[in-house]
Amino acid sequence: MGRMNETTSTPLARVHGGAMIAAPALLAASSIAYAAAGGLGNDQVGGTIQLYAMAAFPLALLGLTRILAPLRPRAAAILSVMAVIGSAGGVAYAVDAIHTAVHPEGPLDQFPVGPLILNAPGLTFPLTLMGIGIALARSGVAPSWSGYALAVSGLLFPLSRIPSIAPLATVADLVMLAALAPVGWSMLRSQTTNEEFARPVARMPQSGAVAAAR
Repeated sequence: MGRMNETTSTPLARVHGGAMIAAPALLAASSIAYAAAGGLGNDQVGGTIQLYAMAAFPLALLGLTRILAPLRPRAAAILSVMAVIGSAGGVAYAVDAIHTAVHPEGPLDQFPVGPLILNAPGLTFPLTLMGIGIALARSGVAPSWSGYALAVSGLLFPLSRIPSIAPLATVADLVMLAALAPVGWSMLRSQTTNEEFARPVARMPQSGAVAAAR
């Protein structure tokens, strides 16, 4: 991880850290529920779990972009916007799964607004995962394997969801969990804020390090 300065952990940092574990874990649980019901995107239980998973993802992903912000401010800003849009798409797909399970004749993608509420934001989500993963690995604020694993999970996300391959979706979710859990756990248990957790002091002038802590 990036070099850490001992300080008091903030409640917000702990929320971000907890979400980094809870969001992919819930997403994996939703994929397992979908698989048990016969396939992705057509089950009330799977859709409900997915909804809560996607509601937690903005907290997780925005925590990561806050970590990136001191070294990659422009990328962090762009990826933050993408994270919110992509997570909203995930919520829409969850609602669609519940709706389709109750009304099989009328999935949301059959409506004219389907591409706007499902496809466009839905594709933004894996792009966000890949972007954040690569940025984490290259900036050195997390282990390179963790960043690249997150990027791989982003690649596997559409490869499993678009053709509705539930086992591959579960693998993608577990890879995502493996990538995010160490970062989240470190933020939960260390006495470090998320900005200071990531700050590689050796690379930054002292004035920049002080500004990042504020």
